[in-house]
Amino acid sequence: MRLTQVNNKGRVGIGVTVPLAQLHTNADVMFTGITNNNSLSNVLVQDNAGQIFWRAASTLSTSNNWSLGGNSSTDPLTQFLGTNDNTSLVIKTNATERMTITANGNIGLNNNNPIFKLEIASATQNNHLRLSGNSPAIVLVDGNNTPTQFNAGDLGIATFPTAFVPTSKVGDLVLRNYGNGAVSSGASSDLVLAAGRNYSSGNNNSVEIMRLSQVAGKGKVGIGTTAPTAQLHTTDSIRFENLPNGTGTYLVIDADGYIWKSTTTAPAKMASSGPAPIEKSQMEILLLEVAKLRSELEEIKAKLLAGQTL
Repeated sequence: MRLTQVNNKGRVGIGVTVPLAQLHTNADVMFTGITNNNSLSNVLVQDNAGQIFWRAASTLSTSNNWSLGGNSSTDPLTQFLGTNDNTSLVIKTNATERMTITANGNIGLNNNNPIFKLEIASATQNNHLRLSGNSPAIVLVDGNNTPTQFNAGDLGIATFPTAFVPTSKVGDLVLRNYGNGAVSSGASSDLVLAAGRNYSSGNNNSVEIMRLSQVAGKGKVGIGTTAPTAQLHTTDSIRFENLPNGTGTYLVIDADGYIWKSTTTAPAKMASSGPAPIEKSQMEILLLEVAKLRSELEEIKAKLLAGQTL
């Protein structure tokens, strides 16, 4: 240690022979027992020459720090919240991981290893996602849409009449396809109900069960067909059960499969405890059978009158 006097001021040098300040060291400095006081706002700083000064903490640069009170004039190219390496970003509350953004951009809520762009996990039933507000909806759009050709649809709950469609009522759950893709490209605005998996196709596509189409402002339902030509178009059997008895006209089917009302009046209404009405085709068969039996009885009668043995 060297104690010296320069310009009537004492200087102490530790490890140096020519101290340049009142206390000048060239190695470690250690303070113990210092009292903590968070109400003070000044800090010690050092210049490139090793000189120590005090300055207000508020004057320190915070250009690379995110303030808990909010930030302004940020540049998203260089200032952002996240990671610079191949690691996930984790957000916790109460020391528990709540949200994870993986290195490849997948987001998981209560899921630390999401494999889709957004995964929400919850141990509570019916507690995964909630939308509220004025006719809330989930909107699906094609990323290649243009102002004149686009594929889009949504699923929403109507909170006022005419929401989504002119005929909707408050409380209606509306599913719609309002795309207007070019027909020449094979695009449509149909709604398709599918189920299962088409293993023969070699992919995960399901099998189409029902298609709802709109043609000239009229809805058409196709079951087993992708191009319904009537309001209800099926390609297989139809079954009705527990139909009540009543009066009306027969239904007839033309060669193309269209169903029409016949000009023939159906049998009158029968008591609910009585037998069901006989269809026209069944009646014709019965009449033929009766005529055949009548002919056979006439032959037997003639043989008996002639004394022939039956």
